[in-house]
Amino acid sequence: MFLPLFTGGKVCINGDFNPDLFLDWLAESQATWYSVSPPIHLAILQILQEKGLENRQIYLRFIRSGAASLSSQTIEALEQILNVPLIEAYGMTEIPNLTSNRLNLRKLNSVGKSIGSEIAIIDKSGNFLPIGETGEIIVRGENVISSYLNNDAKEKSFINGWLKTGDLGYLDEDGYLFLQGRLKEIINRGGNNISPQEIDNLLLKLPEIKEAVTFPIPHQSLGEDVISAVVLEENAKINVEEIKKYLTESLAEFKIPSKIIIVPEIPKVKTGKSQRFKLKDTLKDYLFQPNTYIAPRSQTEIIITNIWEEVLKIDKIGVKDDFLALGGNSISATQIVNRIVAKLGVQVSLKDFLNTPTIAEMAEKVELILTQSIETGEI
Repeated sequence: MFLPLFTGGKVCINGDFNPDLFLDWLAESQATWYSVSPPIHLAILQILQEKGLENRQIYLRFIRSGAASLSSQTIEALEQILNVPLIEAYGMTEIPNLTSNRLNLRKLNSVGKSIGSEIAIIDKSGNFLPIGETGEIIVRGENVISSYLNNDAKEKSFINGWLKTGDLGYLDEDGYLFLQGRLKEIINRGGNNISPQEIDNLLLKLPEIKEAVTFPIPHQSLGEDVISAVVLEENAKINVEEIKKYLTESLAEFKIPSKIIIVPEIPKVKTGKSQRFKLKDTLKDYLFQPNTYIAPRSQTEIIITNIWEEVLKIDKIGVKDDFLALGGNSISATQIVNRIVAKLGVQVSLKDFLNTPTIAEMAEKVELILTQSIETGEI
């Protein structure tokens, strides 16, 4: 905000954001660029797609985004309608402007290169990490604060002259920074640390998904479990099973959300950000909808149901119940696969199991393998 003032420019403050009035304000203020967070960009895009500019004259040279990654679909749509480039950048109160993409040298999903400060990545022990490895982002330079006033607790944020940002990220070979979430947002699922933003970024690559937020919920045995909430684009034709299958192709098994919920909107605060740790309460009506019990309908489903109930120690599991939602993990998945192989005499892999996370799907897969084995004379 101070840079335009120092260079003779003007800063226009919109106040409380109202998407219905934003385009009028943009035209009246004659702003040449604006900077908002991804959720507000989405709200602006929705208005633009519904109504267009409606003959308003705007003076934009570019638009700017910060705070989190913006999906490629949103970037392309905004650039096409407004006919200006969108630049992703990164900064904090302690470091007004740390990185920014260049107009002619942008990298998708990156917040750009350093504007002047030094940037490094460290592990939990404070050791510097090489290019491509994710850790905490630390910075130092002329525009970085050296201490906090009357806040001893905050002094732990410094290490050997570097400021610890509390953000996770990595640098590529060209010096571009990629954000991977906040340290305090890391989900500990049964001892495995998971960055919710990594899952968000992957979900947002699907053209059918407009918004995505991954968050934790308490779990009796794992400590925390992983849930993803998504808002679909209008007229999108994709279901939860397809989304989960897409995630299994890119994520380790322990990172896959046990439940994906499709919601009309994701609750946000005034800044346009969602509060991950409050979503378990604000979205509880979507989270805890009871599943309709469906009993096993074939001999294969009966055998697999018995195996699930033995391993998971749960009575009356329905054939449409999701393995991860029932508290399953890599150990119990391996046990189930081993017992299916032993009892049914078919070769199924752990990957097969994770791609068919219900009894009904697993039974269908097993019966297909059995049929193929009979046809080829293997049985």
